Amino acid sequence: MLATDKDFSGGHDAPLPFTYAGEGQTIEFKTTDGKTGRGFEIRSATKSDKYLFVIHEWWGLNDYIKRETATFAAEMPGVNVIAL
Repeated sequence: MLATDKDFSGGHDAPLPFTYAGEGQTIEFKTTDGKTGRGFEIRSATKSDKYLFVIHEWWGLNDYIKRETATFAAEMPGVNVIAL
Protein backbone atom coordinates (compact mmCIF):
# COMPACT_ATOMS: atom_id res chain seq x y z
CA MET A 1 0.00 0.00 0.00
CA LEU A 2 2.71 2.51 0.96
CA ALA A 3 4.80 1.69 -2.11
CA THR A 4 2.05 3.13 -4.33
CA ASP A 5 1.60 6.25 -2.18
CA LYS A 6 3.65 8.94 -3.99
CA ASP A 7 3.90 11.14 -0.87
CA PHE A 8 5.31 8.25 1.14
CA SER A 9 7.62 6.78 -1.49
CA GLY A 10 8.80 10.26 -2.54
CA GLY A 11 10.15 10.75 0.97
CA HIS A 12 12.30 7.60 0.83
CA ASP A 13 15.22 7.44 -1.56
CA ALA A 14 15.55 4.16 -3.41
CA PRO A 15 18.51 2.08 -2.21
CA LEU A 16 21.67 2.29 -4.28
CA PRO A 17 22.47 -0.80 -6.36
CA PHE A 18 24.15 -3.50 -4.29
CA THR A 19 24.62 -7.23 -4.76
CA TYR A 20 25.15 -9.53 -1.79
CA ALA A 21 27.50 -12.40 -2.61
CA GLY A 22 28.07 -14.03 0.77
CA GLU A 23 26.85 -17.13 2.53
CA GLY A 24 23.22 -18.04 3.06
CA GLN A 25 20.34 -19.43 1.07
CA THR A 26 16.84 -18.52 0.01
CA ILE A 27 14.17 -20.57 1.76
CA GLU A 28 10.45 -21.09 1.16
CA PHE A 29 7.72 -21.84 3.68
CA LYS A 30 3.94 -22.14 3.75
CA THR A 31 2.04 -19.22 5.23
CA THR A 32 -1.21 -19.42 7.20
CA ASP A 33 -3.19 -18.33 4.12
CA GLY A 34 -1.81 -21.26 2.10
CA LYS A 35 0.61 -19.18 0.01
CA THR A 36 4.36 -19.55 -0.19
CA GLY A 37 6.55 -17.16 1.77
CA ARG A 38 10.23 -16.58 1.10
CA GLY A 39 13.10 -15.74 3.36
CA PHE A 40 16.87 -15.78 3.57
CA GLU A 41 18.63 -18.05 6.05
CA ILE A 42 22.13 -18.40 7.43
CA ARG A 43 22.44 -21.48 9.61
CA SER A 44 24.79 -21.74 12.54
CA ALA A 45 28.00 -23.70 11.91
CA THR A 46 27.03 -25.86 14.88
CA LYS A 47 23.60 -27.44 15.38
CA SER A 48 21.41 -24.95 17.22
CA ASP A 49 17.79 -24.41 18.17
CA LYS A 50 18.37 -20.67 18.63
CA TYR A 51 16.95 -18.32 15.99
CA LEU A 52 17.01 -14.61 15.26
CA PHE A 53 14.36 -13.32 12.86
CA VAL A 54 15.24 -10.22 10.85
CA ILE A 55 12.28 -8.14 9.68
CA HIS A 56 13.10 -6.05 6.63
CA GLU A 57 12.16 -2.45 5.99
CA TRP A 58 9.56 -1.42 3.44
CA TRP A 59 11.92 -2.03 0.48
CA GLY A 60 11.55 -5.77 1.00
CA LEU A 61 13.99 -8.63 1.32
CA ASN A 62 16.82 -7.18 -0.75
CA ASP A 63 20.59 -7.68 -0.81
CA TYR A 64 21.10 -5.04 1.89
CA ILE A 65 18.95 -7.08 4.29
CA LYS A 66 20.85 -10.23 3.33
CA ARG A 67 24.09 -8.44 4.27
CA GLU A 68 22.59 -7.40 7.62
CA THR A 69 21.55 -11.01 8.17
CA ALA A 70 25.15 -12.10 7.54
CA THR A 71 26.41 -9.44 9.99
CA PHE A 72 24.09 -10.75 12.73
CA ALA A 73 25.13 -14.35 11.99
CA ALA A 74 28.82 -13.44 12.27
CA GLU A 75 28.26 -11.57 15.54
CA MET A 76 26.22 -14.39 17.11
CA PRO A 77 27.84 -17.80 16.58
CA GLY A 78 25.48 -20.60 17.49
CA VAL A 79 22.37 -18.72 16.27
CA ASN A 80 20.45 -19.42 13.05
CA VAL A 81 19.44 -16.12 11.41
CA ILE A 82 16.44 -15.82 9.10
CA ALA A 83 15.34 -12.68 7.27
CA LEU A 84 11.64 -12.79 6.43
